[in-house]
Amino acid sequence: MKSVFILGALFVAHGVSSEEIADTIRGCEAVATAVRENRSLREQSVSSVSLDEQDVRARGIHDISELTTVVPGLFIPSYGSAQNTTIYMRGIGSRDNTPAVGICVDDIPWLNKSSFDTRIGEIERIEVLRGPQNTLYGRNSMGGLIRVITKNPIDYQGTFIERSMANHYCHYTGISHYQRFSDKLGFTAGVAYRSDGSYFRNISHGQKADADRSLRAHTRLFYRPSEVDNIDFHANYELCTQDVFPYYLDSVSDNDILKEQLTRYIGKISSNDDNLYLRHLLNVGLKAEHKWPKVTLGNVLAFQLLNDDLCMDRDFTYLSLGAFQQQQHSRALSEEVVVKSHPDAWNHWEWITGASFNGLWMNTWVDGTEQYNTPSRNAALYHQSTLCDIFNAKGLDLTMGLRVEYEHVGFTCSNPLNGELSEDWWQLIPRTSLQYSFANGNVFGTVSRGYRSGGYNYLVCDGIPQLYQPEYAWNYEIGTHLNLLRDRLFVDASVFLTNITDQQIAQMGSFDIGFVTANAGRSRSYGGELSLRSKLSDRLHAHVTYGYTHATFTDYIFSADVSYKGCCVPFVPKHSVDLGAIYGFPLPKMFNRQLMDRLSVSVNWHGLGPFYWTEDNLISEPFYKALDAKLLFYRKHLEFSVWANNIFDNRCRTIYFQRMGRGYSQRNKPFQCGFEVRLHFK
Repeated sequence: MKSVFILGALFVAHGVSSEEIADTIRGCEAVATAVRENRSLREQSVSSVSLDEQDVRARGIHDISELTTVVPGLFIPSYGSAQNTTIYMRGIGSRDNTPAVGICVDDIPWLNKSSFDTRIGEIERIEVLRGPQNTLYGRNSMGGLIRVITKNPIDYQGTFIERSMANHYCHYTGISHYQRFSDKLGFTAGVAYRSDGSYFRNISHGQKADADRSLRAHTRLFYRPSEVDNIDFHANYELCTQDVFPYYLDSVSDNDILKEQLTRYIGKISSNDDNLYLRHLLNVGLKAEHKWPKVTLGNVLAFQLLNDDLCMDRDFTYLSLGAFQQQQHSRALSEEVVVKSHPDAWNHWEWITGASFNGLWMNTWVDGTEQYNTPSRNAALYHQSTLCDIFNAKGLDLTMGLRVEYEHVGFTCSNPLNGELSEDWWQLIPRTSLQYSFANGNVFGTVSRGYRSGGYNYLVCDGIPQLYQPEYAWNYEIGTHLNLLRDRLFVDASVFLTNITDQQIAQMGSFDIGFVTANAGRSRSYGGELSLRSKLSDRLHAHVTYGYTHATFTDYIFSADVSYKGCCVPFVPKHSVDLGAIYGFPLPKMFNRQLMDRLSVSVNWHGLGPFYWTEDNLISEPFYKALDAKLLFYRKHLEFSVWANNIFDNRCRTIYFQRMGRGYSQRNKPFQCGFEVRLHFK
């Protein structure tokens, strides 16, 4: 069966109809703005990528982690568990601590990175903003921001049923219903179940090492009582259970007293204790807007509840060193009030003013005895103004923004510490950009400051909590958004330079149990991104995306006799590439019957790397590449697709780390193929 898909990959791939792709390309310009913005995305002075529903479905994107290689400069490695999803962008990010890239779903921020790895329901659009976005979006968007917009029940109608199956015992079933009761009231509800059987097996007990099962339910109520008022309520819940950490033993140091026994387990998964993860995740949000003739007032209120339980083998081998257990109980509350001007409401002036508050209360239990509380609270005021047509030059706009932010973090421990520790920071976060717009697009230059939060490590050493400071960055970039050849070619390009201070690095904690965060020093990253989307003909469309990032430490003293100055920052791929073409055409009748209306075929090739896994640059990952394919048939309310991913079964490591002097890694998913049926009843 695999050989059939390899041959078929030369002719089929991710695809949708040519008419829909044309709409997608033209739609790049007409994207609704977010609650904190005055203009559509490509009209702003920001490096960005926008993927609409057709892009998302064609590329098989179901969660945030699958954006790797699709978005230049973005890297989301797999850590083997939904508990820890780390996002790297332009050389910014680290394994543990607070996120470096923020996530907003329908303008609602997700503050806890343990919630990032979840399947999101019916997606209308995904937008990725690169570079610091702290001025408008606050802490933990120093590397950038990912915005997910789901379908509105006022604009979408009917019932969607989706069923998919693939090898490795993977399957998915989902149903969503969108009901518009009137022009003022719409409602949606859905439920979905996903099961990924297993890609790897543990030789210690012969069982699956990475089975993944989740059940998700969501609902949304949209109410528009008048032309100037909107009320939007969201709620979703997910139950997730996983067999986690399918880690291979990669290497054993020469001075390991068990080297002789462990050598025969190199290249194998051999954990003798269970690696399990259970998570309950609830997100609730309420967004309201009121429009006056010149301004819009918006309010976003959100609550997130996350309870999880992690159990893992301490050494990931057959050795009986016991299991490590960690439980988290997290509650997050956020509120944002935004007032913004309407386009052209004031001559040559657009502005946004807002105030925000968010709190994250995290309780962590380790091995059922020690309890750590690490609360954080944050409040901010911000303003951004755009002066249009400055110096009487039509299309020349100057944007200036400033955010004043206060942050408080705390730490308490039941054992062995007594008492309470806390730390406070004040931040000033400016942003300035100059943009020139013309008939076929714009060019811009931006200078912005970013930061992400500091905090306390809950894995303490000798009973002493370890405080790490906030991380800061100054980013300088120039870019352009162009519409060329009568809207047949869309170009997005940018180059950047980022200087980072007090960089947060994950280091192995005491007793090699887990990672802690430390401020390593300084680093510098520079590079660029290029995205080309073209309509070569009415039936043929193509895209090319490329990202280059070079990030090195400019100051990192690890110990008295070890310096990593000049070494490359780990987890930062130097190159990211995504190439694809889509060909769609109508199908003729067969046996005097129209069995299918049209067919879409295409091919998608993507690559990532090389990069280093460790600060000393002794362990690296070469450039990885893969070919994906999909054949998609359309018939009125039916879509049927056959697809294959990683067709040539290329292998790489998705994570590597060292513990107890031994190297461990997780492998990428092997060749996978399957089918998907999607029904839409209005």
